[in-house]
Order: sequence, then structure tokens, then C-alpha cells
Amino acid sequence: EINEENNLFEVSVTLIISPVLQDPADLTVCDTGNGTGIFDFSVYETSLRSNPTDVVTFYTSLALAQQGTDFITPTSAYTSTGNMQEIFVRLENTDGCYSVGSFLLLLEDCFFPDATISIGAAQIACNSRIITVDFTVSNLNSFDILPAGTPISIYLGDAFLEYTETLNFIPIGGSESSSLTLTIPNSAPLNFALTFVVDDIGDGTGIVVELDETNNSATANFTLIVSPEVVQIPDLISCNEGFGNGTFDFSEYAESVKIIPTDIVTFHLSRIDAEQGVNPISNTSSFPSTSNPQQIYVRLDNGICPAMGSFLLRTRICPPETYNYVTPNNDGINDTFFVKGLRNIFLNFKMSIYNRWGSLVWTGDHSKPDWDGIASEEKVGSKDTTVPVGTYYFVLELNEPDYPKPIVGWVYVTK
Repeated sequence: EINEENNLFEVSVTLIISPVLQDPADLTVCDTGNGTGIFDFSVYETSLRSNPTDVVTFYTSLALAQQGTDFITPTSAYTSTGNMQEIFVRLENTDGCYSVGSFLLLLEDCFFPDATISIGAAQIACNSRIITVDFTVSNLNSFDILPAGTPISIYLGDAFLEYTETLNFIPIGGSESSSLTLTIPNSAPLNFALTFVVDDIGDGTGIVVELDETNNSATANFTLIVSPEVVQIPDLISCNEGFGNGTFDFSEYAESVKIIPTDIVTFHLSRIDAEQGVNPISNTSSFPSTSNPQQIYVRLDNGICPAMGSFLLRTRICPPETYNYVTPNNDGINDTFFVKGLRNIFLNFKMSIYNRWGSLVWTGDHSKPDWDGIASEEKVGSKDTTVPVGTYYFVLELNEPDYPKPIVGWVYVTK
């Protein structure tokens, strides 16, 4: 060349590259009830920019995003067309270069039930660890039905005790009442607390998604009913009044058996009557026994749980009691020589009556009536005649091992 020094020309060039776009996070909202949802992704218009001058737009298809036409507006209240709808985002800089990414619009069921439970009354029998507890499962502040078979677990303190389930689906605002029979372990105290937890399979785990997972339990205190303890009641002993029977006074037991002043104490001839509280004995101060021994049953009723007890009425052979006057004038008073506690008790007795000179006047035993002042022996005047007024002496042989010695005394006969 003529000039070899003018062959160079320099120019500054800047390569244009697309902005870097990080795919935004998927968005999840509640299903409005028809398979659609309302989404707000307006925040992405600024958060996705690489530079303040970048432009962010959104599209319903990749083709539209690449073309940059028909972008979504407004982005603060976009109604999806179904679950898992893909939204395409275009990030464009001032050079006209762009990048395209996408994210998903997801729907979830936000219409949940809200199970709660309440504990009602309990049927508790006396001296039993089997109780029946009423309870109610409700679905009040909810937006969906509570399904049938929702688990319910019962805890005694912190220990799992029993499991049951709801029987039917419970509508919005509805309830289901039921009862459950439980056996309280012997290791549990008489006073205890039961906790009912709905939507709990027995380990704190639920199977139903609810609006509120913190209101599923209820706790109530219970007390097992135990009969009061009846003190040991001493047996009563009375004199045999004939055929092994006697008269007894156990009226004082009505107070001594009481634990508190308001207790009611009654006495009965059979345990069944005592348990049922029927046919009480009324004459407790002069009760005539009908057998030896005879068992009397006691019912102690505190108004909650009755208790039973018993004691025996026994008779013993007591010394007979003699009277010292006979007036055989048929006036109904002392017409015969009566000995209390003799007949139908000492069946082998022998009575001998003597006058003051020691002559035998009369003899008798269990087969003969009481002496009426008439001589039955030839040794005193005419037979079967009334003896003269005066003092006579008797010898009563009881012929009983407990009373081997005869009883000797006097009796005065007058008109």
C-alpha cells in the first residue's frame, strides 16, 4: 500500500444479554368452591427485577410470553382457571432482551370442619368401677361436614383408656350425642379425671384436617361411689322366753351405726329387703325373735350409696323367776303359781309343793298346768281340794346341765 499505517479502525461494542430470571415460588390459595382461586402475584413485578428499569409481565402461555403480547392485568386479583395452572413470567431489560420463567397457581381445600367435644353426665353405680359417660361431638364453627368414623380417644390422666368413633357425618353447625361405658382400673383412685379427645387415634394423631386443631379435647372430674363402712355390730343376747325365742331391744343401734347425723339406719328381716330398703322393722325396742339365732340386717343409707351389715339375736336359758303369792279365786290375778321363764324352756322340770310340816301337797311338770292351790296328793286332806291359807314351800328341779341345783322357795296361798 501507499500507506501501510492507516489500516486499523477500532470501535467499542457491548454484547446484549438477557437478564437472569429465577423462577418464582409457586402460590397456593384456598379453592373458592368451583375449582378456581384468586391469586395476588403483584409483588413479583418488583421482586423479580434485576435492574430497576427491567419490566416484568405475566402470561397464560409460553407463546404469549415469548411474543410479549396479552399480558395479565391486574396481577393483584387474578382468577385461576383450575388447579395447578402455570403462569409464565417475562423479564425484559431496556435492551429488549428478555428471559421467560414460570410458576404454578395451586388450590387447596380450605373448607374444613371444626370438631369439638363436651362431656356430660356419668352413670356411676355403687361399688362399681364400670361407669357410663355421656358426651357430645360438635361441628359448629366450620365450613365442611365432619366425617363419620372420626376417632375419639379417652385418657385417664395421661394414660390412654378407651377408643370410639363418631357414628354419622356431622353437618355444619350440627352435633352428635352418644355415651360410652368405661371400666376404671383398680389402680386408679376414687377421684379421677377423664379427658375426651376428638380426632385422636390414641396417640395424639388426628386423621381429619380441621380449621382449628387446638380445641379437640374436654376434661371432667369423676368420683366413684363407695358404700360407707358399717361398723361391726355386736350380737344381742336375751333370755329364752320359750321355744328358743326372746324379746330384744336394738333401737340404740340406729344411732351408733351412723357415720354422719343425716344417715338413715333401718333394720330388716332379710338381706333382699335391706338392699331394696323395704319392709323395715318398726318395733326395734321390743322385737320378738322367731328363731335362735336370728339374723337381723342393717341398712345404712347416706342418700347416695347404701351399705349393709348384720348382727345376730341369740337367746340363752336364764334362771326362772318365781312369784310368791297365789290367790285361787278365779279373778284372773295370781290364780296359779306362775314361774316366769320356766315353761317351754326347761322341758324336763319337776315342781314339788310342801306344807309347813314337810308333807308333799302337789307335784307337776311340763305336761301339767301351773299349781292352782289344789292338793293332788293323798297326804294332805282330801284329794283335789284347795289347800288352807298359809305358807307353802316349793322345790323346783330344772334338770338342766347349766342349773344342776334345785331352786327352793316359798309361796303364800290366800283367798
